[in-house]
Amino acid sequence: MKNFCLIVLLLPASLAVRAQTGSVVPPADSTFALKGSVADSTAGKPVAFATVALLTSDGKIKDGATTDESGGFAFAKVVAGTYKLTVSFVGYRPKTTAPVVVKARDSTNSVVDVGRILITTDAKTLAQVDVVAQKALMEDKGDRLVYNAEKDISNAGGTAADVLRKVPMLTVDISGNVQMRGSSNIKVLINGKPSAMMARNLADALRQMPANTIKSIEVITSPGAKYDAEGSAGVINIITKKALQGFNGSVTAAAADFDRPYRSLGTNLNLRKKKFGAALSLNTNQFGQISRSETSRTTLVDGRPVNSFLQESSSANTSTVGNGELSLDYDIDTTNRLNAAATGWGGDFPSNSVTMNRLLAPDGTLLQEFRNDIRFRNPYGNSQVDLGYTRTLAQKKDVDGRGEFSVLTQYSRMPDNYFYDTDRYGSSSPT
Repeated sequence: MKNFCLIVLLLPASLAVRAQTGSVVPPADSTFALKGSVADSTAGKPVAFATVALLTSDGKIKDGATTDESGGFAFAKVVAGTYKLTVSFVGYRPKTTAPVVVKARDSTNSVVDVGRILITTDAKTLAQVDVVAQKALMEDKGDRLVYNAEKDISNAGGTAADVLRKVPMLTVDISGNVQMRGSSNIKVLINGKPSAMMARNLADALRQMPANTIKSIEVITSPGAKYDAEGSAGVINIITKKALQGFNGSVTAAAADFDRPYRSLGTNLNLRKKKFGAALSLNTNQFGQISRSETSRTTLVDGRPVNSFLQESSSANTSTVGNGELSLDYDIDTTNRLNAAATGWGGDFPSNSVTMNRLLAPDGTLLQEFRNDIRFRNPYGNSQVDLGYTRTLAQKKDVDGRGEFSVLTQYSRMPDNYFYDTDRYGSSSPT
């Protein structure tokens, strides 16, 4: 009976304790886990390595995380409160979620899942960007060496001969004679075509051609079947500047007055409108050549001087030359072109010299004296007309570059005039 009464008395107390335990509120510092995922709004695919920031209600960053390969993220030890999530990733617009309320829950349900957060791509139209690269001054293209003369500002005011002096494998002497690797058996072309001006007298032609009209120089050491047998040592192809769209022109002038006076004046006018192009070039040059030489010879008999011979030569000449060219071209389509050109050049290359010859006795007495005055002139005026057609062939598989079929008709007139006059004066002393 005592035991029964004790059980009855304890039962209400036990029920009261259970009721009190079920209504206990967790302390305010209880923590929870917050998780979710990030995906592309269009494709629905997970976005890996996105940055997720956990913000408090006043906008302060509470914590941060990075999504894994499946787009998932999680925050640990999140206390109860109101939060926002901000997601950012390169190429996507930043996304801030609606407020997320984390409430105190039963310890068996302490993970808050915010679900999937969708972010959209940030597509922007950028302004056009032009990437510009400068050509190298020298280019090795396998079958030829190219010197880009238009990139060398030191060529301003010079002639074609001055430009060739800067090209490897080429040498140009003081008289304008050109050699390639020690041989003068070369062929010179203008824009891939033969030129009567170059064929007549290469040295004179190079002095007449202004450097500012040259775009590049191609040195071909092993010419193919495209070139004829002339120029076994190689081919020099001088590429001139082409007209740009619209109208443009230039005027150049240069002067020097050292031991070899030089003056030049030229203009280049270019017009290109869609398929049609025209170019006019007018140039004049004046250059001087000065030379002086002395020679002495002593005749000995039995080791004793008998007489001495002295020779002094001097020359001072000024040459004036000029050239002009009018060229027209028309592009029938992208692979067919017609072109025509009329060229004229002329000038005068005087070669006047004075030579003094003296024969002296051993004591310096003048025995004989002779003087030769030579006056030589070579005025000329030449012309050339070119008509051509070029068709660019389609590029074949496994073949570098595109071939071309071209027809060139050329007429040239090159009259030469030579005037030679000499005077000889002599005197001798009585013996």
